[in-house]
Amino acid sequence: MRRSTKSSARAGRRRVARWLSCSLLVASAATAAGATDDARGGAWTGLEVRDLEGVRWTASDLLGHVVLLDFWASWCAPCLAELPLLRRVHEELADHGVLVLGVAVDGMQRAELRSWLARHGVEWPQIREATDLSGALARRFGVEAVPRTVVIDRRGAIVAVDLRGEALRTVLRDLARTPGPRGGEGVAEETVENLPGHR
Repeated sequence: MRRSTKSSARAGRRRVARWLSCSLLVASAATAAGATDDARGGAWTGLEVRDLEGVRWTASDLLGHVVLLDFWASWCAPCLAELPLLRRVHEELADHGVLVLGVAVDGMQRAELRSWLARHGVEWPQIREATDLSGALARRFGVEAVPRTVVIDRRGAIVAVDLRGEALRTVLRDLARTPGPRGGEGVAEETVENLPGHR
C-alpha cells in the first residue's frame, strides 16, 4: 500500500510539472508575441503564400481559425516522431476550426515531397517556400531549427511555440473551445471546411 501511495504521489507531481511547464511555455510565447503582434491578426499581416497544391493562403483565410504551424523536414527524426500526434489533431479538431499547416524545410523536389507525404499519410496542407530556413514564413516566425511549432489563435495572435506531444494537443483542444472574434472585431469562428483548400 505504501509503495502504491508513493507511486501515485510521484505520478501526481509529474502531471503538475507537465502542466506548469506547458503553462510557462504558453505564457512566455504570448509575452514575446505581444511586442510584435496585435490582438487582431498580427501574425498573419500581409501574408500570402501558396501550398504544394497551388492553393493561395492569405490573412483573411486564416483569421477565425486556430492554426498550428509545423516547421519540419524529412531528415528530422523528432519531426517524424510527431506525425502520429499531428494526424490525430488533424482528424479530431479540423471540424472545430483547428488547422494544421505544415511548412516543409526540405531539399526534396516538389513531386518527390508530394510522394513522401502520400506514403506517410499526411493529409493536411503543406507549404514549401524554400529548401532551408530562408523562406518568408521561417523568417517571419524566427525559425532557426526544426522541429518548430507555432500555435496561433483565432485572432491571429501567437500563443505558444515549441510545444509537442500531449501538451500541444491540450493547448489546441482548449483553443478550439474558444469563440473566435465576432462583430466588428474580425471574422467569426469557422470550420476548416471553409478554408481555400476545402472549397
